[in-house]
Amino acid sequence: MLISPRGRRILSAPIRAWCRWNLRRVSDPELRAALTPRYEVGCNRILTSNEYYDTLNRPNTRVVTRPIDHIGPRAVIDADGREHRADTIVLATGFRSHDFVAPMRIVGLHDQDLDNAWQQRPRAFPGLSVPGFPNFFLMYGPNTNVGSGSIVHMLESQMNHIVHAVEQLSRIRYLEVRAESLDRFDERAQERLATTVWNTGGCHSWYVADTATGPVNTNNWPGSMREYRRRTRRLDLNDYRTTPAAPGESAGGPYTASDAAGRLGASPAREE
Repeated sequence: MLISPRGRRILSAPIRAWCRWNLRRVSDPELRAALTPRYEVGCNRILTSNEYYDTLNRPNTRVVTRPIDHIGPRAVIDADGREHRADTIVLATGFRSHDFVAPMRIVGLHDQDLDNAWQQRPRAFPGLSVPGFPNFFLMYGPNTNVGSGSIVHMLESQMNHIVHAVEQLSRIRYLEVRAESLDRFDERAQERLATTVWNTGGCHSWYVADTATGPVNTNNWPGSMREYRRRTRRLDLNDYRTTPAAPGESAGGPYTASDAAGRLGASPAREE
């Protein structure tokens, strides 16, 4: 079900009201204005704390929203030239949220590098499998993050799916997701994400990647966690190219990605 921006604002109204009520704990009106987000609730991750506002109300705490110009010997100097003395500076520089397998290097069929396959943007079906990389399954891959809820639930769903895939390898020695299956999944996921607060809430969050074709949400799952659990409960072999076990090969016998790729005359998926 797709919800319009207007419908989303109506549904989120109680949360906005609660957040604004909670902001009353900040006594200074200027500080309260600086702490009031200019984007829709949920656009960035929602965090709750019993001590955050109380800490900012302390006389030895200041909130400075002006950009930093440079770091001096004993102080941080902002864009207006004001000095803010500091003994310790904590740099929150973020992380590589769109490099899902960094720093590993994954190479698949025909010596294709996963970084090259994801040159436009990371995609996987459904956040787990990539065409051209047989018997390779991701965890916490593209579009499997949740903006609210438990990532543990998503990881458990992925583990169950991968276990089922490995079970198939007792009789099917080669599994490669079909490109058309990924295209269908990705098209529908991006269609659903297009109307979410993450894409239209007026903020720039780590959920959205800047790509050659414009901003794309490469991180979040557009549906419920229950839906993801249902969709990953079993592996549908119709979504995969398969190679059966060789004649005379015992079920459950030793098998490597090199064996699968060797039958196709190509390089296997490998990790470096």
